[in-house]
Amino acid sequence: MLKWFQMAVFLLLVAFLCLMSCSKEGPSTADTQLPTGEITFPHSNTSVSGNVIIVAGAEDNEGVARVEFYIDEVLRYTDEESPWEYSWETILCDNGTKHSIMAEAYDRAGNSKSSEVVNVVVNNELNDPPATAILAPTDSSSFVLGEEVVFRGHGRDALGNILHEEQLAWFSDLDGYLGTGTFLAKDDLSADWHAITLIATDDRELTGKDSISIYISTEGELFQVTYDAGFEEYPCWSPDGQHLVYASDRGGNYDIWVASLAGGTPTQLTTDPDYDWDPDWYGSEIVFTSFRSGNADIWKISDSGENPVQLTTHQGWDTGASWSPDGKHIVISSQMGGGAQNLWVIPVDAAGDSIQLIDSPGYEPDWFFGDVVYRSWDLNIYVTSLVGMVPVQITWDPALDMSPSWSPGGDALAFTSDRSGNRDIWIWSFEESRFTQLTFYSGKDYDPAWSPDGQWIAFSSDRSGSSDIWIVRAQP
Repeated sequence: MLKWFQMAVFLLLVAFLCLMSCSKEGPSTADTQLPTGEITFPHSNTSVSGNVIIVAGAEDNEGVARVEFYIDEVLRYTDEESPWEYSWETILCDNGTKHSIMAEAYDRAGNSKSSEVVNVVVNNELNDPPATAILAPTDSSSFVLGEEVVFRGHGRDALGNILHEEQLAWFSDLDGYLGTGTFLAKDDLSADWHAITLIATDDRELTGKDSISIYISTEGELFQVTYDAGFEEYPCWSPDGQHLVYASDRGGNYDIWVASLAGGTPTQLTTDPDYDWDPDWYGSEIVFTSFRSGNADIWKISDSGENPVQLTTHQGWDTGASWSPDGKHIVISSQMGGGAQNLWVIPVDAAGDSIQLIDSPGYEPDWFFGDVVYRSWDLNIYVTSLVGMVPVQITWDPALDMSPSWSPGGDALAFTSDRSGNRDIWIWSFEESRFTQLTFYSGKDYDPAWSPDGQWIAFSSDRSGSSDIWIVRAQP
């Protein structure tokens, strides 16, 4: 009986041990299965544009932990939640460039596997340069040398993003690089016209630009009087200093016009189909050169454009009429003596003899009491006397010197010269015995004429893109 009982206890113990053994977990096995991944969009060998949503598919037996997106083998984004996506802005890529796309999936055990590479080509229709604008100063503004000039501008890329300060660069064709930013102040710009350019560069290295012109003057004041697309030349002041008479082709033919310094539309004085040019104003009358008789002759009209009278009738050219101080005579450059043009004095209204002043070629005369200044054949400035004085040479420069004009007091001359490398307005002071450059434009400034009060000089210039009339503060 005891033996049987012991056998039963033994069997129960064995069964218990077997049960306990079966209830214990077996040893853990490491996860070595790799996840799977692929690029499901875009497809390989296709073109993409704009903002592309790259989509990856990824699976794993224990679950996907994250997916990394690579563009051209460079990690661009890590997504830790499904759906596995990355937003790629292709506008930042050059149009027509090829790019590779790849995704790498990771499971929770750290296993990873790369997808097949998808190759695409960027083909953006929107590949515009930055929109760029100069806000200040306004085009054709003028400033005095040493005055602070404030530049303002902005730029936006094709997506409308505002460009950073360092992406906006300012340049002058005269002074070179000026600086960067939406705001720039300069007080050291060189005297002359500047072509100012603002260049904006976006993140794609595309550039946009805007340009204006400004003038840095050594004069205190400079004003444009006419604004026509044609030619405005030979300015001359009215006796009261409130108007300018000049020659213009704004009507389709060279005629005589008058402009008020107060503004408004210029008035046309002559309408003959032949050329009228080179006017000079005295009292209420204007003399000018015209081809209306079939030859270059001197004519006279009222300052309202009425009562035309032909003053010279001989064969040969008569040009450059200048009134005498009393308004009874004019001095002209004429061929009436035969051969080259010499200076002659002729009466205007009363009968009388014409008097030859010099026996050598002379052009562009201007009368001041007993003296006449003129330009010689060798492109220098001379002064001669009405009483037979031997002409005195004023300029000796090998450059072109021409179009002399007396100051109202007779103490200075304004004239055109290219001694600076281009045509500018210069002053010769008799009192100081020196030359002073008055304008510094890199183009053409010419045909100076002194105002009756001696404060201003009118001249022709192409600084606005066409030949217009300007006035500048005189600094003799």
